[in-house]
Amino acid sequence: NLVYIKLFFEKNSVTIYDIDSLGIDVESYAMLMIDNPTLVIEINSNSSFDENNPDMLSKKRGEYLKDILIKKGVNKDRVVINALGTNKPVSSKKQIAKLKSIKEKEEANKHNRRTIFLIIRRDFPPELRKTKVIESKETNEGE
Repeated sequence: NLVYIKLFFEKNSVTIYDIDSLGIDVESYAMLMIDNPTLVIEINSNSSFDENNPDMLSKKRGEYLKDILIKKGVNKDRVVINALGTNKPVSSKKQIAKLKSIKEKEEANKHNRRTIFLIIRRDFPPELRKTKVIESKETNEGE
């Protein structure tokens, strides 16, 4: 399983504030998936302990990112959401509580508010691949 993109979110939001992905953003990731039609990914979406309703929020973050990929042309069946809430933190509640300053605690919580894209399979069946053809509706006035 390869990590291609890691996104960080603003507190209590689906707004992305930082990307740690060697320059790959969500749109570029969509193109990678379109160019490699056998890939299936899992979006592991996490929340921090200082957020309201972290389970629901991590699900919303995953859905938001899946919607972006679908709008770019990725088949919805190739994207699995794993909403983890606060179940797999980078910094545990105990570790954060031991930090001295509010700034250190906020920084630790920021790293928990992340979503990671993982390639989980490389065998998406050809019969399930759907190609969308968008036809241009041009009108030639004066003909």
